[in-house]
Amino acid sequence: MSEPISHHYVPQFYLRNFSTDENQVGIGLFIPDKGVFANTAIKNIAAKDYLYGADNEIEKELSKMEGVVAEIFKTWISVLLPPPIDSPAFNTLKHFILTQIFRTIKAGKELNEAMNEGYQAIRKLMHMENDPLPEGILVHKDPTLLSLVYTSDKLALMDFLSIKTVVNLTDTPFITSDHPVIRYNQWMEQKGYYLGATGIAVKGLQIFLPIHPRVMICLYDGTVYKCGQKDKNVVKIESENDILQLNSLQYLVSDKSLFFDSHIQERQLQELVNNNKGIKNRAKHTSTITEIGKTPAGNPNNVILNSFTDPHIQLNLSFFKILKKAKEINLLNNLPIPRHPSFEELRMKHKVMNPYFKTQ
Repeated sequence: MSEPISHHYVPQFYLRNFSTDENQVGIGLFIPDKGVFANTAIKNIAAKDYLYGADNEIEKELSKMEGVVAEIFKTWISVLLPPPIDSPAFNTLKHFILTQIFRTIKAGKELNEAMNEGYQAIRKLMHMENDPLPEGILVHKDPTLLSLVYTSDKLALMDFLSIKTVVNLTDTPFITSDHPVIRYNQWMEQKGYYLGATGIAVKGLQIFLPIHPRVMICLYDGTVYKCGQKDKNVVKIESENDILQLNSLQYLVSDKSLFFDSHIQERQLQELVNNNKGIKNRAKHTSTITEIGKTPAGNPNNVILNSFTDPHIQLNLSFFKILKKAKEINLLNNLPIPRHPSFEELRMKHKVMNPYFKTQ
């Protein structure tokens, strides 16, 4: 059997759930910046040659996990019930979502951007007038691979999240993209601060992943939000406004391409893009130098807080409510706080100033 050359950063099994035909071969494609609206073969999209290394070892491991998750999703779409939180299937799901966040081309771009923001902050701190880099920027030759490898010991940061199935009963289907996992934080947004709000260990995190035009996974911080009815694992949506907001977020987190089935029109997608293009351009990395004390020699002990502000839209979903006790929690220095005390222990173990892990 020949070794795979083209590595899909959005799995083919996942995209087939959004196919435009019964044989699950084609899918709708919209590239807003190029004005492309077409039906294309799933095998030809969201892929790059040897993205995860020429030895194919990581690609093989990803394929194994995808095979397991494909069966989980197949059952999920059929029965609509999420796997129990204490089950191996749920642990595999968390691993898959964590991996999917950091395995895309966009994730690699964000990592390069973060490295450069950090580098420029160090230059400023050290008063380096002459830039030692020829082009003035840091570029890793395999940023997506580096981004993915960095998650290898971060699975524990996906803990302490509740789960619901969101079922779309409207006329408008869910869409997906070349960076399909949506992260949001209504709790921090309502407090007026969004820097670092969507790190995977942050209090108030919400994660949305459509797995079918009618079915979406929702992971959320259960100490902050009430999602749907407390005793039900399925949330049924009849509000077109809810779907519009979630599809808008899918566009905002995407890199270049949107994917969809045959039940949505070009006009709808173009309107979605036109209404949100200005918001998409607001995403940015920020590197902040903070003094946390003095060294034994009496010099300032500085650390660099490298974080990211995602696009946000004043999200107001009909099935999400912020709990009263969460509203009373204050943010220290207007920065995100860990979802659970154990994450602080992990931060100290890895000697990372920012425990909330956006891209690093």
